[in-house]
Amino acid sequence: MRAFIGIPLDNKTENFLQSYRKHFKNIKMPAAMHITLKFLGEIKEEKIPGIIKAIERGPEGLERFEISINRISAFPSEKKAAVIWAGIGEGGKKISGIFSRIEAELESEGIKKEKRQFIPHITVARANKPFDISRVKAEMKYPASTMAEKIVLYKSELTQKGAVHTVLYERKL
Repeated sequence: MRAFIGIPLDNKTENFLQSYRKHFKNIKMPAAMHITLKFLGEIKEEKIPGIIKAIERGPEGLERFEISINRISAFPSEKKAAVIWAGIGEGGKKISGIFSRIEAELESEGIKKEKRQFIPHITVARANKPFDISRVKAEMKYPASTMAEKIVLYKSELTQKGAVHTVLYERKL
């Protein structure tokens, strides 16, 4: 099963980001926007109890907190955007801390550490054909904010219409 761990956004923040959809051509929008803490990829079902333990132990003692969106950018670059993402301002350090703690707990469960540096962000869209987002970026109004209230283990199924995310487990902060 394909899975990942994330922090879901509230409807208001998701609607704010989706309102910029009209500026993007030939894109795929995610099923539901979230901050990915850890993409697990294909995992065996017997790994789920250990992943749930890591989600329980990782953010121990942490309460819900505010997250603000402070910029729009893209991978690999803004001039050749293939993945458009929203950057995290306030709350970014807490999210990075949660990532590090869950990552350490997952390693003790036999799940490999991420090789790339973790950058807290929200994937807004994926482009079918890379394009320049400079004009759209200039039109964005900041900040938008939401509350990080839970950490979720999602099952992610790829379909012809895009990814479908199913909640397997959630831990409230």
